[in-house]
This record gives sequence, C-alpha cells and structure tokens, in this order.
Amino acid sequence: MGNNFGTAAFCDPEENKVATAEAKVEINFHLEKTSKIQNFKFLEIAHLEAWSLLERDHSSSLLGATEALKASTLRLPIVGKATADIQNLKDAISSAVEMMQAMASSICSLLSKVEEMNSLVAELASLAAKETVLLEHCKDFLSALAAIQVKDCSLRSHIIQLNCVPATNNLTTRV
Repeated sequence: MGNNFGTAAFCDPEENKVATAEAKVEINFHLEKTSKIQNFKFLEIAHLEAWSLLERDHSSSLLGATEALKASTLRLPIVGKATADIQNLKDAISSAVEMMQAMASSICSLLSKVEEMNSLVAELASLAAKETVLLEHCKDFLSALAAIQVKDCSLRSHIIQLNCVPATNNLTTRV
C-alpha cells in the first residue's frame, strides 16, 4: 500500500474513509508482526537465561576440578629427599587425567551449544533491527492517520458551517 495521503483525498469523505481504513489495516498488520517478533524475543531471552545458568554451573564445576587438581598435586613434596607413595601418585595422576577428559568432553558439548547460541543471538539482533524499522513505519502511519483525522474533522466542521450559513439576501444592515 502506498502512502497516498495527498490533499485531493481529503476533499471526498468516501476517499477519506478508504484511506483511513487502509491505514488502519496497514497499522494492524505491522502491529501483529511486531507482536510475533516480541514473542520470539521473549523465547530467546528464556534461552539466554538458561544459557547463563548452564555457564555458571560449568564455571563452578571447572573451578572445583581445578581446586581438586591443585590440592592433589600440592601434597607432593618437591624439595629435599622427597619420597612418594607410588600408588597414591598414580591415583592422583589418574584422577587428574579423568577430570581433564571429562572437562574436555564437557567443553566439546558446550562448544556446539555456544555456536547454536551465537546463531540465535545473531537472528535475534536481526529481528530486533527489523522490529525497529516496523515500529518506525507504525509511527509514520499513526502520524498520517492523525493528520487524516484532523483534516476529516476540519472538513466536516466546514461542511456543517456551509450548510448552516443563512442566505445573504436575508441579511440587511441598518445604518
């Protein structure tokens, strides 16, 4: 639909009604589209919040694993005539390797989630930009509609005034 709100359309009340109806349809269309985008944004925000919780849990787990690894390695004497129980050393190193393998698989699974989240965030940014454009269009249509309504009221008032004006021959002035 074009933005044909020229002054010629204001002269005919029927054309004015059609233009107003077209503007309302266009505005409703854009409002529905904006509503769908809003719903998508809320869904994506929920995903981002879930991602935040997952990231916090992962960071906490990683910190715990790092602390456990530090604690097990710091117990080994590193100066003087150090002796160590080979079985305890083997168990500590095996535990550290198992932790690192678990962290590696966890990081790999998180990597795919990060890539998916990046894709969703990019899509969300694109939709937000489109929504901004649609909101600007709605604002323009509402402004045009307000101008049409003002012109319509003005023309109606003018028509009423013209219909109520008495004939000029009835007016006489006495001096």
